[in-house]
Amino acid sequence: MRYDAKECHEGASEDFEDLASCRSDGHVVWVDVCGMRDVEAIGRMAHAFSLHPLAVEDAVSHHQRSKVEVYPEHLFIVARMPEPDDAETSEQLSLLVGKGYVVSLQEKPGDPLEPVRERLRTGARIRERGADYLAYALLDATVDAWFPHVERLDAETEALEDVVLARNGGPEVIEILTGVRHRAARLRRVLHGLRDAVEDLLTALDGFGGFGTGKETKETKVHVRDVLDHLKRMLETVEASRELAISLMDYQVTWSNQQMNEVMKVLTVMSTLFIPLTFMAGIWGMNFHDMPELGLGYGYPLALGLMGTLAAGLFWWFRRKGWIGRVPAIGPRHERRKHHKALWP
Repeated sequence: MRYDAKECHEGASEDFEDLASCRSDGHVVWVDVCGMRDVEAIGRMAHAFSLHPLAVEDAVSHHQRSKVEVYPEHLFIVARMPEPDDAETSEQLSLLVGKGYVVSLQEKPGDPLEPVRERLRTGARIRERGADYLAYALLDATVDAWFPHVERLDAETEALEDVVLARNGGPEVIEILTGVRHRAARLRRVLHGLRDAVEDLLTALDGFGGFGTGKETKETKVHVRDVLDHLKRMLETVEASRELAISLMDYQVTWSNQQMNEVMKVLTVMSTLFIPLTFMAGIWGMNFHDMPELGLGYGYPLALGLMGTLAAGLFWWFRRKGWIGRVPAIGPRHERRKHHKALWP
């Protein structure tokens, strides 16, 4: 795309010498390269725009971290943008920005930069600005493309919070929360890199004089600070979602363990209640003719009454100790009341 304040031309071309010469008549040139296989064409483009070899080497290398580097004739910016069909991965976008031109390189077609192209086509104020403002617009569109993913993560975490706190989640909630935490960690890593790159860009704009007037660069810095503010807000949201996911995992595990402990406590109490009864039944179940209780007319109801009394006594003792059904009876009455309020205010 080649434009000035009055017109904008768009098309496909590999005549890089002609595109580079358009800068002399006040036009701004945006060359968007999709794909890194045509090494010869990229070499001709680098020669036409006098791009530094190290910058070109980094631009065609995948998996670069987000960064900003200053070269004598241009700036080199690497940003990570989300894949259009896969929110779990990111794609590298490289920007080489000099006086009157921006060269962007990406691995494959499909990017979040279409709003910038539309603004250039419709004659917006962006056509009255220089190449540094175009670079800001591309970086802003890249950063804004992460907003839907951050908002989706936040909404999913809040929905999981309602499920976990209502105690409606099963064992699968832990797996879902683990996935949310991993996505939050990946988003945080990408956004941290973008934030550092934007901060470095603000510093680079102060020392790089290849964009024209200082007034234009100063206006661009104001907009770049807005991009930095967006990144900070997204990072805060992602960090809050990640911490909430971790807290919900701990809560779910604790509640599951508490449920298991309650079941084990009931089973233990029941077993403890029947242990002495089983012992007594075992005593009277022995086949000895000289046992005095066998000749009593009321021996059977006496044995049942003794068993019932023993079971009731054990149940009362367990309840008093706070093992089932109530708060432990500790200290005087007013201290027990304070303990009850502290547990259940």
